[in-house]
Amino acid sequence: MTTNALKIIPTPQKVRRLDSARKIYARDRVYTLCIMEEQTAKLLFAAEYLKRELQDKFGLHFNIQWGQMPATQEDIVLYSHGALQERDLPPQLNLGVFQQKNAAEQGYVVLCAPQQPVYVCAQSDQGAQYGIATLIQLFAEDAGELGLPHVLVEDYPQHKYRGNRWLLKVEYADWGYDWGDGIGAYRQRIQEKLDMALQYKVNIIIFDGFGWGLHSFPEYAALMRELNRQARLRGIHLLYSGYGTGIGGGLRNKPHLYRGQILENRKEYPHGEIYSCIAGENYCGTCLSNETLMKLRLEEIRTFVEAVEPGALYIHQQDEGLDSQTWVKRCPACRQKWPNDEVTAADGMAGAYAYLYNRLAETVRSVRSEAYVAAEECLIVPISPGYLSYVMGDDKWKTGLQYWSTLSGLLQYRDKVFPGFREIFFNHTENSRRVPQLQAALAADGAEQGYSIFYFYGADGHYNDQLFLATPALNYMFDGVDMLVTSCGHSYSEPLQLLNAEYMWNPHNSDFFRLAEKPTDYAGFRELYFQCQYNQFKPAALYQNFLATACTKLYGKVAGEVMHEMFLVQGENGEPPIPYLDNSGLIRGEVRGEETGEGAGSREGSVFEFYSWPCKNSAVTKGRIRARIRQSLAATIKASEILEKGLQKDNIADRSRAYLSWYAASLAEGARYVGYLDRYIGLVDSMEQKALPADQLDPLLCEISQRREYNKKSKLQPLDYIGGALAGRDEILDFIEANLQKMLADLKGT
Repeated sequence: MTTNALKIIPTPQKVRRLDSARKIYARDRVYTLCIMEEQTAKLLFAAEYLKRELQDKFGLHFNIQWGQMPATQEDIVLYSHGALQERDLPPQLNLGVFQQKNAAEQGYVVLCAPQQPVYVCAQSDQGAQYGIATLIQLFAEDAGELGLPHVLVEDYPQHKYRGNRWLLKVEYADWGYDWGDGIGAYRQRIQEKLDMALQYKVNIIIFDGFGWGLHSFPEYAALMRELNRQARLRGIHLLYSGYGTGIGGGLRNKPHLYRGQILENRKEYPHGEIYSCIAGENYCGTCLSNETLMKLRLEEIRTFVEAVEPGALYIHQQDEGLDSQTWVKRCPACRQKWPNDEVTAADGMAGAYAYLYNRLAETVRSVRSEAYVAAEECLIVPISPGYLSYVMGDDKWKTGLQYWSTLSGLLQYRDKVFPGFREIFFNHTENSRRVPQLQAALAADGAEQGYSIFYFYGADGHYNDQLFLATPALNYMFDGVDMLVTSCGHSYSEPLQLLNAEYMWNPHNSDFFRLAEKPTDYAGFRELYFQCQYNQFKPAALYQNFLATACTKLYGKVAGEVMHEMFLVQGENGEPPIPYLDNSGLIRGEVRGEETGEGAGSREGSVFEFYSWPCKNSAVTKGRIRARIRQSLAATIKASEILEKGLQKDNIADRSRAYLSWYAASLAEGARYVGYLDRYIGLVDSMEQKALPADQLDPLLCEISQRREYNKKSKLQPLDYIGGALAGRDEILDFIEANLQKMLADLKGT
């Protein structure tokens, strides 16, 4: 059967309907969940999770018992043992599914058959949790009765690690679920969202960045430890990002944006002479032979891991490729240790970064306490130099393969180390898939090396800030990758988080949507990729069926219909609503033009840059910005009106109402601030036409002053040092006020 009728997200690998009947459940009875294993923390959590979810969603009541078979066919029996064949199981259960890749660790079977209890079977506690998550979705109302269909589900993930993002700005900043309402509310919200991630079988979350400092607020370390322990109960790795050896040029002079120490290449610390090394003067702290520098950086990472107990570390180096000019700039000490100028050589750049990754892994793995063993719990994701990408020409790609083949062979620690790469599609000339080639290159002495793909495709705080895109349907391209992190979607686009989950778990056999024809060459795939990124490819199966299903699952039927309508809103040129203001699409414009060739992409224009007074920029660019601001404003107002009207409906659950209320308030603020920008642009245009009396500036200046005072008196105080979901407000107010003051001075001067 197709699972569309059952509407399970993500689509299981195999579902077979046994007959057309189902088990009927009554709300005035008490049923039993029987766990036929020794009690573990993860199984206890799974049991309590099922009990809580079925009561909250359906009003069903379950008791939990250990080691005793159930009494009725409506009861549920759970196994999570590696030796399932030794158990007394129904003949319909096919244990062969556990021979599939990833199935022993995360797979499960659910059997709901006539005249026998409901079985959930797995070879691991994690698989049992995922079986419970699917079982919850199988319960459904029909004709006033609550039932469970007679089905056999056999399931396992295509990718071992599947990641979503809860930051608003790429892997870098803005806690999307920090609404400024205090640490208690944030803690509770994150625990609820961890349940959401478990429900849809996501096991990595890009959670915090950027840097290894611990002093964002006094309770930071304790809160993170608590949340990481909650995540581990659900089999989820919270990922933290920061730099490894140095600070990228973009943040070097902006320490307020980097949480942690900024280290230069110095002959002595802390105040010795600064010298240039790898990558020259564009970066700091890049030297790999400076042992004092290395110890300072490693000690900071060790301290962070000890305090936070993270599930994963995204450790970034220089944000660049494999340009030999980067490597030849190394200092004499690095040249002595790694004399070869070749980037692919063991005594060259590949050997140097293998040395760094070994030191980083050794440091992280050394952290151990009664509650946390980093060698078992913490995934290490070294990023760059050389994170490759789909735009690389074939010759550069081959160099990248040689570099990583050498580096991989020098790694001392391979378990739970996943070098990170960007999107990789096809070779440009022969049109062969690059994923298998990278897998072969990373294999050393016959042993596979896992790796990760961090997939940015729009809705990511970089390319654009769309709220829903079809791009996850292209995930089949990454078949074979161990860790796939779809770094798009966040707190304001939860249905997109579910779409990511759908195509990370089962990229080939989704019953919501499959491409009728999959591109088999680089040009064809790239064209479709950008159609998705620009929100031009919009199959109804995703924008209607899947999006409606996701909204219903997340918010309930009534609220789900409202949210579905809201997510379809856009401006005349595809502009999305603006519920948050640290928004690249609003401030800088979407990245456009990359589909035309390597390095051809550019932004539509930053309002902060091109509309600063006095304006000396082209009318074309300013006109593009003006249209974008006004269409964004129109879309935001329309979306706000939909949610405000929707909140007047009855039968919205309290939790969903709280989320809709927050989203509506965010859109109202978005309309207010985008409205400020729109009015400011109008004033600039009038000023340039010399048709602006001085007193026309006063109303907007007054409103901005009042808004600053309102914000100061507000009880909303983000925990996140960059501002969480409230980030970007001060920047807009500062920009408008400073430029209005310049305009006022010019008017008075004349």
